[in-house]
Parts: sequence; structure tokens; C-alpha cells
Amino acid sequence: MMPTVLGVDDSGIVRAALAFRLEAAGHRFFSAVDGIDGLEKAAEFCPDVIITDMQMPRMDGITFIRKLRKKPEFATIPILVMSSERGGAVRDRAKAAGASEWISKSSIPDELASLVWRLANA
Repeated sequence: MMPTVLGVDDSGIVRAALAFRLEAAGHRFFSAVDGIDGLEKAAEFCPDVIITDMQMPRMDGITFIRKLRKKPEFATIPILVMSSERGGAVRDRAKAAGASEWISKSSIPDELASLVWRLANA
């Protein structure tokens, strides 16, 4: 069975790119516009993998990850951070908050579907 994926990003273009790439690979995909919406959608859809941006209005990616990790049902779910930021400090903060992996937004077409599959089946 293919993983269900929740993508959390304030950019409609990025959400559309995620949907296109992941649905083409056979995944079920749901999206949220920011961390607050992401918490609601995660509770509603119980995804196998969550992909989140770092910089979003209302609730950023770090806060979103921390809030997810406090909930028992999301304590071990794979969380993939997708960002255009390249700094190691940002990546370290995401990992410290509970992120499982990090991917560059420029990698959406190339690596994303295989990485989601690997995380969901780890």
C-alpha cells in the first residue's frame, strides 16, 4: 500500500508540485497551508509521512514539528523538512525539533517520491 502524505507549505505552487509528483508515484496526498492547518489535517488524515516547509505564516516549521512530536500518535511519524534554506544551523534546529530528514525544494522532481517511500517503510 502506498503511503499517505501530508504536505505543509504556504506556497500554492509548492503544494501543487508536491501533489503532482507524489500522486504520480501513487501516493495519497493532502495539503495544508501552514503549521496550524497542518496540525488539523494531520489529526484528520493520519498520514504516514509529513513534509513541511520551514518558513510559514502563523506557525513555522520548527513549532509545527515540536507540537506534532508532543502528541503520542505523531511521536514517531517520519517528518521530512523541505526548504530552500541551505544553512546547517537551520537544518540542525529542524533535526533537534524532531525532523527525520531534510530535502531541498529544488529536489522535488528528483528525490522526493523515493525518499517518502523509504521513510514510510523504515
